[in-house]
Amino acid sequence: MTLTVCPECGGQVSDQAATCPHCGAPVRAAPRAPAAGRPAKRTNWGALVVLCLALGAIAAIVIWARSLQDAPSSYTAQGSFTATDSRCQPASAAQMANIRAGVEGVQASNTVKQGFAVKSSDHVNVYLVAAKIYGPSMENGAGPGVWAISGDPSAPGLTLAVDGYAQNFTDFPDASKTQAAITLATDGVQAARDCAAKP
Repeated sequence: MTLTVCPECGGQVSDQAATCPHCGAPVRAAPRAPAAGRPAKRTNWGALVVLCLALGAIAAIVIWARSLQDAPSSYTAQGSFTATDSRCQPASAAQMANIRAGVEGVQASNTVKQGFAVKSSDHVNVYLVAAKIYGPSMENGAGPGVWAISGDPSAPGLTLAVDGYAQNFTDFPDASKTQAAITLATDGVQAARDCAAKP
């Protein structure tokens, strides 16, 4: 802020004041025209709107691409399995044999087909295996059920039933009532379920 001289009384007046504080005379000059040779600044609102829309579209594409990386496994149009969650793998033959024996031990006409395993980060050497259960009136598969299986996939150890399907269709102990306390919230349960839930 600078001081100027009032044209009426000669008192000092701020260049921001509209009137002189001493005599009340108007002191604010009319807005100045731009200096010769310099055009007035103008905002190009159309270009600004286009730029904002472009940035928004780029942000939406980046968010969409990241969501694909975090998505659970999926199937191709031909029905073959493709894992977008790299932790989700087809269950081993030995893991599936364990589950199949538990399913058929409760009802001989029931079985499991392909299952999917995810190694849990909540427990040491525990795989969460999910598979649909097939049998009379379950031609399209019920579930999937989820089981926790300890040990190496080629030589599985203890098998526990994690969810209601696994508990109802097999005779394995309830995983939540063991010292391991494996529940639906355990890391790997939902990822395995998502893999096995696909048609």
